[in-house]
Formats: sequence, structure tokens, C-alpha cells
Amino acid sequence: MLRRNRLTTSSPTPGNKRYEFNRDASPAFGAAFGSAELFMSDWLFLNKHRVKAATPTVPPQYISDDSYGFNGLFRLPKDGEIVRCIASDGTDSGDDRFKWQHVSVSVEYDKRPPKWALMCWVKELFWEPEEWVCQFHPAKSEYVNYHQACLHLWRPLVEKLPTPLAIMVGPRPSRRLQIPQNIRL
Repeated sequence: MLRRNRLTTSSPTPGNKRYEFNRDASPAFGAAFGSAELFMSDWLFLNKHRVKAATPTVPPQYISDDSYGFNGLFRLPKDGEIVRCIASDGTDSGDDRFKWQHVSVSVEYDKRPPKWALMCWVKELFWEPEEWVCQFHPAKSEYVNYHQACLHLWRPLVEKLPTPLAIMVGPRPSRRLQIPQNIRL
């Protein structure tokens, strides 16, 4: 079930929406996040496609309005299909373990999981370009597969996501890889 996350909103730029936490509404959140600001990269587009009323295919627990902030069900048109995203941020929980921004992504009426390019597009809609967001491959004992054609994007709110150095992924195309002379190939 979606819950209001007690955030007030303002628009720093036409396309982005900043969420400023209302400390008076929830001291526990304020203690955990301080003066944290949460951004959605393309608020205007997302809010236009937020599900605000129940339908035969959308139960009432998924409806929301912009007072729900990051939380909601979004039906996004993309290349002739509808991409369904359910977003939540756990900020209404008193437990820091639940304070993750999460977006589940599926294409309506498609039995295949979303492709990489679609996941990148969704990441750009919900987060800023320089924010790190990840997908997890959990331990087999923790694996849950509620919807076979759904993938998930995650970003922690309490801690910084540990990330590898870019060189560990590969050299950047604009830079030539310098191999130390003492290493033989």
C-alpha cells in the first residue's frame, strides 16, 4: 500500500521537483536524514502519468497524488507501450532498513522483463543523472520472484551506495589505458 511521505514540494527548475522534508511531521525521519532533499528527475512527466484513480486493472491501494512525493504507480507511455512503475521510498517507516528509493519496472501485457535501455530511461526519469542507482541479484536463499517480467531499481536513503571505481568496469573511450611497464600481457 502506498503512503504519503509527509514531504512538501517546490520546483527548483521546470523539469525537476525537489522534496524538502517537513521535520515537524516526523521527527524520526528528520533525525535519520537531517536536511535531506530528494529529487525526481522529470517530475512534470511523472506526475502527468501518475495513477490518481482506481481502474479495473489498478486496485485502489495504488492510487496517489503529488502529495505522496516519490511514492506512487506511474503508467508511462514509451514507444507505443505502457511502462508500469511502482515507486516507494520507505520514508514513512521508523526503521532505517526500509529507507530505500525503489522503482519496480514492467511493460504492461509483456511477459518479458524490461530491456537495459528501458531501465536506463526509467532511471533518468526518477533520479538525477549523477545519482547512483542499482539492480540487485540476491542470494538464492533471499530470492523473491513475485512478477517474472519485472525488474527493480534501488537507491539507499540512509547510507551512500558503495560503488566500484570506473576503471574497474573498463577504460573510458576518450582515454587510452595506461598499463604499468612491470605488468606483462
